[in-house]
Amino acid sequence: MSRLSALLLVCRTSGYHRKVTQPRPRVPMSGQIAADLRAKIEAGEYPPDVALPSIVKLAEQYGVATGTIQRALKILKNQGVVESVPAYGTFPAQSSDGTR
Repeated sequence: MSRLSALLLVCRTSGYHRKVTQPRPRVPMSGQIAADLRAKIEAGEYPPDVALPSIVKLAEQYGVATGTIQRALKILKNQGVVESVPAYGTFPAQSSDGTR
């Protein structure tokens, strides 16, 4: 008996069956963080006139690398949810009428 045949026999007799399912689409961590930050901004946890925590502090809060936070903020910036002001930080975006 070959090694492969023996392995298949063991798998069949032990009741091991690999469950075949449709793979779930994975949401990258940066996308999950962007969604969480967006929800916090919409809930008013971050007012428009106050900068979000620094990239380093957000990375510590979420337990991820700073690059992941930068990607999350880029997603939010592309969606128009935040604006970054060089040397001052990232702020929730204001609409043309002055509201969030």
